[in-house]
Amino acid sequence: AWVGVEVQPIPASLAQTLGLPDQGFRITRIYPGSALGAAGAKVGDLVTTLEGLPLEAANDSRAELFAQRVREFEIGDRVVFEGLRGAEKQRWPTTLSESPVPVSGLRTLTVSRLRAQVRELGFHDRVERDLPLDQTGVLLQVVEGGGAAGLAHLKAGDVLIRIDGQPVDGLDRLQPAIAAALSGEAERFSVDILRHGEARIVQIERRWIPETP
Repeated sequence: AWVGVEVQPIPASLAQTLGLPDQGFRITRIYPGSALGAAGAKVGDLVTTLEGLPLEAANDSRAELFAQRVREFEIGDRVVFEGLRGAEKQRWPTTLSESPVPVSGLRTLTVSRLRAQVRELGFHDRVERDLPLDQTGVLLQVVEGGGAAGLAHLKAGDVLIRIDGQPVDGLDRLQPAIAAALSGEAERFSVDILRHGEARIVQIERRWIPETP
């Protein structure tokens, strides 16, 4: 279960220093689609209870304690958070959503023809690049110098979305798109990418790609 926020722990000692009436977890970021954000919570709010039980911050560094408390419930559970916005009490009835897949859980693929490694595009990749949450593509993780990807000036962090006009919706579409681009007689083919929020097109020369996959 997940509520779609990042938080800063505010233990009792820090709350006293800041002049806050209670400890808890201060919201520092609200992700797109956040369940807690949809309930009306805002950046800067202090979340103090979950289902009537205090959210205790053990120290000012263990933000994961908030997520641990949330994960005691199931996806789809209706729970109530309470807290403060300045001195004003707040109440946020919230339906818990499913946590995005972490980077460690996303599939990767080594593409020998390009001499590159790619992986699935995840929720946090889209958020960090300010992309739509339904943006498709694959993320370049490693680009070897001297290979086709490197010679085309592709870079780690680029999001590859099309090859020779064929959409690359995920890892399973990448190798067939490359094979289709190489099936003709053209000396080069185009690759559409997203880099730092900008759409770009690069060209890959057929001669840069080894004959065997």
